[in-house]
Order: sequence, then structure tokens, then C-alpha cells
Amino acid sequence: MRNRRKITGVAVLCAICLFTLLRQVEVKAEQVTAFTYTYSGEKQVFESPYTGIYQVELYGAQGSNAACEGGKGGKVTVSLCIKKGEKLSVYVGGQNGYNGGGGGRVSNGGGATDIRKEGERIAIAGGGGGGTNALEGGAGGSNENGDYEVLYEGGGNLDVEGSAGGGSGYKGGSAGYYYIEVIQHNHKPGCYEQCYGRIVWADANGDGLSIGICDICHKQYEDRNQKPGMHPESIQCGVQNIICGKSTDPVRNVYSKRAMGGSNWYDAQNCGNAVSEAGVQSGDGLCCIKLLSMHNLYFSGVEGLNVYYNGCKVKRVYYKGNLVYFE
Repeated sequence: MRNRRKITGVAVLCAICLFTLLRQVEVKAEQVTAFTYTYSGEKQVFESPYTGIYQVELYGAQGSNAACEGGKGGKVTVSLCIKKGEKLSVYVGGQNGYNGGGGGRVSNGGGATDIRKEGERIAIAGGGGGGTNALEGGAGGSNENGDYEVLYEGGGNLDVEGSAGGGSGYKGGSAGYYYIEVIQHNHKPGCYEQCYGRIVWADANGDGLSIGICDICHKQYEDRNQKPGMHPESIQCGVQNIICGKSTDPVRNVYSKRAMGGSNWYDAQNCGNAVSEAGVQSGDGLCCIKLLSMHNLYFSGVEGLNVYYNGCKVKRVYYKGNLVYFE
């Protein structure tokens, strides 16, 4: 009987310990500090305070403005499993083109925002294309990058009148431009053809000075020594129908191309619950990191009650090995 009571007491004590243990694993993710990184113009470092699953939101920078606005930056949301003490590099794109935005004469493309593990990119939110004086920049995060296909090398650069840089991203956006070329022809001596009209000479004023008059272009000049005949080579005809035929009216040629945004990207092997959006962010880029669940407090085969997993409250969560189970 005494042995049975001792066993019962041990069982109660174990139950109390287990209950206390289960209480310890009830971690609410919203009580843990979120980490926000804004544009700084340099690399920033996130050091994980706990082992767990983190939600990472990346926002690419908007392209800079000219007469028209730059394209808004893209957004990428992913979940990452990060160990305690692990460091990730964060590069927040700037509307000034920091982190890969292409350059132009009137505006530049927005810089991408990305997060890197041991120097390798895990996820990228593309920057928007720069605005021109006639077209808004293309949206960051779009797959419409124009003709610029260089990976990780930033947006396209262009140094011509009215040019705008492309946005940075996994694939950088192509540069754009808008300018007007005014062409106006001015007749030069070489434009005029020789007139083959007949010149009639006469002493119109009776002063012995002959005046030659062309019977086609009606141009006249005075020369005592000229004889009736054709225009000499030194005489240029000014009649419209015998010049080169080009109009002297100004011609306006308009050249226009939209600067495109950089594309979004994430590494599917490291990222879960990924969502990619285009044309979201105004101004500089942004990076937000938030803890969703803390795996380091879970024990193999032990269930935690009323915990949060991936931001949602669930009945229980446990894992065996590297696999997480929840209800």
C-alpha cells in the first residue's frame, strides 16, 4: 500500500512538472519585439535573439521622380527558420538608387531591398524604375523588366537627354528616356539648283546699264557686260520649285521609353509562405522582421498547448526531428 502511495505521489509530481513545462512553451509571438530596418545607405545586421520561425517583409525603394513619378517598389514576404545568434545582412534600398538602382539624367531607379545569409541573397524586393518627363516608372516587383537581363547587377544606366535609370532587383529593369528632337532645315547654297531660265537684258532706265531678268525665277541683276542667255553658274535661283525640296518648317521627333522596375525573388529552399507583390512601396525601402514561433522551447515529442505558430493561435504544436506538427 505504501509503495502504491509513493508511486502515486511521484506520478502527481511528474504531472505538475510536465504541466509547468508545457506552460513554459506557451509563447505568444506578438509579445516579442519586431525588428525594423529603414534606409541607411549601408549594410545592417540582424542577429536572431531566439531560434524560431521569423516573418521577413522586404520593400524595394521607389524610383526617383522627374515630371512624372518613379515606379513604386515591390514587396516580398517570406518565413525563415533562424537559429539563435545567427546573423543576417540586410540591405535596404534607397530612392536615391542605393543598392543597385540605375542612373539617368533626370532620375534614377530605386534600389532593391534584400536579406543575405553568409553573403548569399535569400530574398529580394525590386526597386521601381525612375520617372521621365512623360512616363511614370515601371513598378518594382514586376516581371516586366524590359531588355535588361543581368542578374544582381542593378538597374540599367543611360546617359542621354531625358533618361531615367531602371530599378534594381533579381533582374534589373531597363533604363528609359523621353526627349524631343527638333529638326529644321535651313537652305544653304548647296541646296539650290542651277536655274535654267532665260535671262532677258534691257536698258530699262535709259542710262546704259543693262538689267538682266530671268523669265522663270524673275531674279535680276545688273551687269554692263552680260549678254542675253542662261543664268551663269554664279547666279543662284531663289524660286521654291527649283530648290532642294526640303521644307524649312521645324519637325518634332519624340522619343519615349518607360524605365522598368527590378523583379522580386526568393530562394524557395530557404523561404516558406512566400508572397510577392508589385508596386507597393513609396519612398525608400524597408525591412521588417518579426518572430512567429520559438522552436527552441519545444522538446521532442512534447506538445505545447494554445501556442502561436506562423502568427496564428493553434491548439497544439510539436515537432519530431525537423518536422513541425500543429493543429
